[in-house]
Amino acid sequence: MKGEEIQSERSRWPAITYAIVFVLLLAIPLLFLPFSGELDRSSEKRVPVAFPSFSSDYGNLPRAFEEWFEDHLGFRSAMIRFYRQSRFELGLLGSEKNVLRGKEDWLYYAGNGPGNSVQAYTGANAFSESELNRLQLYFETWGNWLDDQGIEFLVLVAPNKVSVYPEYLPNRISRSPFGTRVERFLERMSGSGFPVVFPLGELLDKKSEDSLLYYKLDTHWNAKGAFVAYDVLIRELSGSIRLSFADIEFDGSVRSGGDITELFGIKSDWSDMVYTMLLNRGNWATDLGASDFAGSRMHRFSVDDPTLPRALVFHDSFMEPMKGVLARHFSESVFSPDIALKRDLILEVKPDFVIVEFAERFLYSYLKHSLAGDAYRQ
Repeated sequence: MKGEEIQSERSRWPAITYAIVFVLLLAIPLLFLPFSGELDRSSEKRVPVAFPSFSSDYGNLPRAFEEWFEDHLGFRSAMIRFYRQSRFELGLLGSEKNVLRGKEDWLYYAGNGPGNSVQAYTGANAFSESELNRLQLYFETWGNWLDDQGIEFLVLVAPNKVSVYPEYLPNRISRSPFGTRVERFLERMSGSGFPVVFPLGELLDKKSEDSLLYYKLDTHWNAKGAFVAYDVLIRELSGSIRLSFADIEFDGSVRSGGDITELFGIKSDWSDMVYTMLLNRGNWATDLGASDFAGSRMHRFSVDDPTLPRALVFHDSFMEPMKGVLARHFSESVFSPDIALKRDLILEVKPDFVIVEFAERFLYSYLKHSLAGDAYRQ
């Protein structure tokens, strides 16, 4: 009898051990909640969920606390990375919430709500007539105000990657037979008194004879794609002598990952070629670096030639590889990292040219920006 009790006691220990280990696995992430500190959500393109305020609506407090708890659970990021990495290694990682995985490991950004570039390509988020009216009103009233100030206005729309490389999309996705929303916008703007440059045709022509113009793993064009857009844009600057491809060498290097792979949260041997522009003729503009100017952080360039005009450029990240070559055409150029036009900044800089550059997927954002009626306020 005693031997049976000892045997029974021994048989319980594995079950007790398993139970203790199981409880610890559940408890350890909870124990790390107080030490979560400043979490990094840059790979998810967002900031961490803030702890709910007890002064808020009590009815929403349980849900708000649940969202905070889920976002700050210990080892959350590590567990997500492990899950995604294991699925990637097994070949099971396909399209995620904000990422569309295409053929030959091409990745397309499919987030940004109403700016979803894949939906724009398929026509799923076409502009309404009232939205097109608003966009036309925004650009034309700003163009009229700038013309009253004696300033030339140019608009550069950087095509989405999906517009230039649709052949790598999954077969289930096809272009809208009614055209894309940026095409409808361009039709509306065709009679405006200023150039609206959309270098899609030139990029499509160049990609057939050259290496890639956009990154496979990133939303942006590379330096070669940026130079194609520069070549189209600079033709609209009267009197400017533009550089050609013969004047530029592209020094290539390999880069792992990109802004879209960050959304996947994986490590892989996927890579892209990154190009740096090297000038064969003439000199670069002097890079004055970033500094506080007119109350904002600006990147400035200068050229020692007072006969050249001055420029103010409102832009997003697509402008980055183009800054050096574009700045050569101006005695002073100020680059504002914001695509919304600002009256006070324009009056402070007193440019001869205002250029606004934005990615095709950000066109919708101008529905929310201030109209130029604000610019007429004295």
